[in-house]
Amino acid sequence: GPDDPPGTRLDGPSGREPGDPPGRRPGEGRGSSPGEAGGGLPLYAARRFVEKPGAAAAQELAASGRYWWNSGIFVLTREVLEQEIAEHLPGLHSLLGEIRAAAATEGLAAAVERLFPRAEAVSFDHGVCERSRRLAVVPALFEWSDIGDWAALGRVLPRDHRQNAAQGEALLVESDGLVVHAGTDRLVVALGVRDLVIAETEAAVLVCHRDQAQGVREVARWAGPLAGALARGRLPAGPAEERPWGQEIRWASGPGYAARLLQLWPGRSLGPTAEPARHETFWVQSGRGRLRLGEAWQPLGTGDVFTVPPGAVLEVQAVTSLALVGVSAPAGQGG
Repeated sequence: GPDDPPGTRLDGPSGREPGDPPGRRPGEGRGSSPGEAGGGLPLYAARRFVEKPGAAAAQELAASGRYWWNSGIFVLTREVLEQEIAEHLPGLHSLLGEIRAAAATEGLAAAVERLFPRAEAVSFDHGVCERSRRLAVVPALFEWSDIGDWAALGRVLPRDHRQNAAQGEALLVESDGLVVHAGTDRLVVALGVRDLVIAETEAAVLVCHRDQAQGVREVARWAGPLAGALARGRLPAGPAEERPWGQEIRWASGPGYAARLLQLWPGRSLGPTAEPARHETFWVQSGRGRLRLGEAWQPLGTGDVFTVPPGAVLEVQAVTSLALVGVSAPAGQGG
C-alpha cells in the first residue's frame, strides 16, 4: 500500500507449488558472467526476458541452452519497483500517484475501486520485465507447477490408492482419478465415476472431465453471472425481442457461448427448430410444458434440465407461462 515501509519485496504467483528438483527448465535469458546471489547461488545478468512465447519459439529457446524458465518469483525493493513502473509504464505510475493521494482522504480500498479500472490492461511481465535493463537471474532447480486449473491441483495434492485427490469432506466410492474440492461443510459423494473434477463452493458446483479443466475460465464468464442471478431469484436484464411464442432475452455472449432467456406464453409453441452447428442446454426456471426431441413428447417442469445436440429438432409447448434459460456453444465445445 502507499504507507508500506521501505524494504525488499518478494513477489510470486499464488498458484505455484515447489518440490523436488527435476532438472533445468528453460525460459528466461541469462548472461555469461555470474555474480553472487548469496548462499553460494550464482547470479546472472539477464540479456532478454521473453513472456509466454509460442510453442515453436519456446522449443527453440529451450534447445539453445541459454534460457531458464521464469518461475514468476521476483525479489526487488519498493524503490526499484516504482522506478521501473515510472520508466516503462508512465501512465500506470501517474495513476498510482492519484490512488495514493486519494487514499489519504477516502481510504485505499475505495480509491483503488474508483480509480484502478482506468489502468492499462498489461501484465507486469509484458509491461516491465520485457523492457527492463536491470534484470538478474538466480538459477534454481525445483519442481514447478502452474496451478492454473483444477486438474493441476490434483497433481500436487496427496492421492489415494486409486489416484483420487480430495480437499474437504468427500466420500469417493469405486471411483478413480478424481480431483475433488469440497469447499463447504456439505459432504461430496462420488460413486462409480472416473477422471472428473468436482468443485463445490457456496456459489456453484462444477463437474467436468479432467481434460476439460482448462475450459472452466470460459464457462465461468457466463456461469458466474448466471449463478449470481439465480441466487437473487432473477436473471440479468436484457432487451426483450418479441417472438410468435413469447419473448427472447439475449443477456450474455462471448466467443464460445451465448446465453438467453425464452419466455413462452401459455398455450404457445416454439419450433420445430434445429441448430446444425451448436448444442444448447436448457434449464426450466419456472412453469410447466412439454418437450419433444425426436419422436416422443415428455413433460417439463420447474428445475428440469435438457440438452439439445447439434442438428436435433426441438419443439416446446407451454401449458402455463414457461421460462427457459439456455446456454449454447459451438459443436465440439462441451455438451
